[in-house]
Amino acid sequence: RKAILGGHNQNQAVEYGAMASKTEKTAEERAFLLEALHQNRKLTKILRLDQEQLDQLVALMWRETIEQGEEVITEGGEGENFYIVQSGGFDIFRSRQSGA
Repeated sequence: RKAILGGHNQNQAVEYGAMASKTEKTAEERAFLLEALHQNRKLTKILRLDQEQLDQLVALMWRETIEQGEEVITEGGEGENFYIVQSGGFDIFRSRQSGA
């Protein structure tokens, strides 16, 4: 499984307010990411990004391979990254809470 991430990369020294490092991408990768961002209805409801902002966001994304069984997101944890799944799939489990 492969995911392309945006957010705080643990492999980069990112200080508060500093720009994260850009990662090289092919034209195909950039097009895939831009299309995924445009098609994300939840993202487009909360953010209105112009093309320049989208290009900057894509430039800061990086690829990461996630091994089967590896926990990616923990319910209740701080959301530091967002993920675009390039290939494969992920199971999502949510705890039941009273009244939910």
